[in-house]
Order: sequence, then C-alpha cells, then structure tokens
Amino acid sequence: AHYDLAVVEVRAGDYAAAQNELQAALALSPSYARARFALATLMVRADRRAEASANLARVMQDADDPTLRALAGSLRQRLDASPQ
Repeated sequence: AHYDLAVVEVRAGDYAAAQNELQAALALSPSYARARFALATLMVRADRRAEASANLARVMQDADDPTLRALAGSLRQRLDASPQ
C-alpha cells in the first residue's frame, strides 16, 4: 500500500510525501527492491547522489527481477560516472 501511495504522490508532484511512503514500505520490508529503486530515483532527483547510489547497489543485491537489477546497475553506473 505504501508503494502505491508513493506512486500517487509522485504523479501529484509531492516528492517529499512519496519519499515518506517509500521509506515506510522499506521499514516494513527492507528488501522490497521496487520501492528501493523508486526511492533511489527520488534521491537522484533531489541531487542526493551518494544515497541514491547506495540504494541502487542494494536494489542490485535484493532484486529478483533481472530487468530491475539491470536498470539499477545502469543508473548507478551513469550516476557514479557523471560529474557532481
């Protein structure tokens, strides 16, 4: 439910509320890779690159979905390679 609420909040442009919902989802299930990926993308948007990179690394570790793992790896690689 928290992940779904976060999606609604992002669509409404309330990124802080979306972040809170994603953090609540992760508090209940720390290995919820889809929620962690979404949180990482919000952190990229907020220019919190180190936190985004750490979350993407965790997605790569936890995700069962190979496509999600690949997306996380690609985003992390571009994020870590781009100048601050």
